Amino acid sequence: MPDSSPAAAADEPQAICWNGENDPERPYNWPLWRKITIATIYSSSQVITIMTASVIAPAMKRIAADLGMNDSTIQLSFSVYFLGLGFAPFAVAPMSEVYGRKPSMGRLLSAAGGSVGVTLTGPVLGDMFTAEHRGMAKAIASILPCLGPAIGPILGGSVAQRIAWQWLFWILSIAEAAVAILGVLLIKETYPLVLLDRKSKLAAKQAGFPTIPSEERRREFLRRVKGGLARPVRMIVRRPINQVLALILALDFGIYTLYGQTETQSSLHYIAIAIGSTLAAQLGGRLMDKLWAMMKRRKPDSEPVPEWRIPHMVPAAVVFPLALVWYGWSAEYALDWPIIDASQGPYAYRLDEFTDHAASASAATRIFTYILGFTFPLFAPRLYATLGYGWGNSLLAFLFYLLGLPIIALLWLSGARLRAVGR
Repeated sequence: MPDSSPAAAADEPQAICWNGENDPERPYNWPLWRKITIATIYSSSQVITIMTASVIAPAMKRIAADLGMNDSTIQLSFSVYFLGLGFAPFAVAPMSEVYGRKPSMGRLLSAAGGSVGVTLTGPVLGDMFTAEHRGMAKAIASILPCLGPAIGPILGGSVAQRIAWQWLFWILSIAEAAVAILGVLLIKETYPLVLLDRKSKLAAKQAGFPTIPSEERRREFLRRVKGGLARPVRMIVRRPINQVLALILALDFGIYTLYGQTETQSSLHYIAIAIGSTLAAQLGGRLMDKLWAMMKRRKPDSEPVPEWRIPHMVPAAVVFPLALVWYGWSAEYALDWPIIDASQGPYAYRLDEFTDHAASASAATRIFTYILGFTFPLFAPRLYATLGYGWGNSLLAFLFYLLGLPIIALLWLSGARLRAVGR
């Protein structure tokens, strides 16, 4: 029989947890200024990613002329960027859950590029903000990324016209390097499981427990890396809830990547998206927290569930296709067009369900998002050439209604059962 005496227990490292709910080392309890600083650095990386997606749009004709590229090739060169964003998170996300968010920000940024910011911003917010404040957190972290769609084309047009289009990539690389340096200097580790693991190792060292042999450390390292890399794949294959969320997020992002205007019109189009996204993020984030608090008051004895985010999804799911139709017919007749925006509700829903492995869940759902981001611009010219902007956008709006509203109803009525599958 194992010895359960106090003396024997003293020879074993003890599990480490937070020193109460108000432990100052817990990211939930950090000062707001520190949370905002960290969120801003991650979102700065994200805004560069978004700018990179749109910055070459005004310069594409110059690039095609200089490199002798035909329309199909230049369209492919624009779209292929999204494939990198889709597959790189399968390495970035699990590594952030094995080694922490900060090492991923510094080490993987050079290898996986902009996918670090878009993959980890949400999970980092989940590390630092409790569920009732995640709307506010999203609003704070969305300020810079929402400006990306407007800044990118303006920067692209100005640089391509006045300097040279090659400088677009130099400028973005310099900006990303600056963000990486700021991350190394100012970011603190936020992932609770990594923080507790470090705390446990420090306590074991101070208590004089023997060091783990190197061969055992090597086996543990390989086990954790293998399990981490497999986690996003398991999540998208075995968890239907991720497949459902990925579908609605992918459709929303695929529509965002469409364009077909002149250089000036394209810039105005992205400005409209930036304005709409900013308003939606700032107003919608606060609305999200108010709706969450209302659900909590209605069910004070219930454990909070991701379905409390559903009321926040409904307005955007109704308005987004209407705005898309309005934009299409306005473009058809060369009129002004309204703002296009979408909801952050599905992201909050995913974060509530996968708090401990939010980064892997983000990678799992983003693969479909960026595959559609890759394919939509490829067929967009033919779509609009055949149907025109009015009927083309009307078709996309109908597709969004056909898929989006039933998905929201499914989550509201059967979300708990769907989330339970594959756990």
